[in-house]
Amino acid sequence: MEDLSGDVSFQAFLGRLRKAVAAHDAQTLATMMPTNFLYHLNPDESGDGVFQFWDDEMLWPQLQAVLSQHFVPFGKCMVAPPEFATEPGFHDFRAGITSVDGVWKFVYFVNN
Repeated sequence: MEDLSGDVSFQAFLGRLRKAVAAHDAQTLATMMPTNFLYHLNPDESGDGVFQFWDDEMLWPQLQAVLSQHFVPFGKCMVAPPEFATEPGFHDFRAGITSVDGVWKFVYFVNN
């Protein structure tokens, strides 16, 4: 993916995403995520249960912190933090946003 961090539509999506996360607005967030949103690795967990998982694990502040960082291209996504794209073996929370049929979607928030 090319660097779309300055793209107007990406910035608008990211602004709405940050606002929804700050408000813990699950209804709005659900419209911004695919049904197979990845929220846990080992074992992989996706889809339903993400908001309960974030509540149970108290991950909302961490999600907000990651989304406040600069996004850079990595594979098919724009990712944050930038270190995920530049440091081999990065082991911390990271978020990915991609364009699906011309529409931005928040596709994952995971940790190792």
